[in-house]
Amino acid sequence: MWYLIFSLIGAALTLVLHELSHCCLVWVGGGTVTSFKPWPHFETFTSAAGTERHFYFGRMTYDTARPPNRKWFLLAPLLKSLLFFVFWSIMGWFWHPLWCLAGWEVTDWSNWLQGYIRKSQNDGGQYRASNAT
Repeated sequence: MWYLIFSLIGAALTLVLHELSHCCLVWVGGGTVTSFKPWPHFETFTSAAGTERHFYFGRMTYDTARPPNRKWFLLAPLLKSLLFFVFWSIMGWFWHPLWCLAGWEVTDWSNWLQGYIRKSQNDGGQYRASNAT
């Protein structure tokens, strides 16, 4: 029972912490967060090519007048997931259901890494592209 509860809590907690790690980099740089949506949603964009609709697991936006350091902005969720993985793993030795939270951090880290390898549009892929320039 506890494993199921912590699995559900872990999914939401990981999304919030992932987006919050981006927000922290914006705030440290003196910027302003304009939107914080740490839940799955669709957003519609209008560009010269027309109207496009994109799905996001979570997303935050910031005022571009004071952009954060791009590489650290994209690296923040990876560092967050590694830090919390260690934390939840250690705490899991004392109460095993907490390993479910560590599992979600592995999922977040794995998603970042697959983006880096596949050059996709997630944080890992964008980090790899920013290193190429």
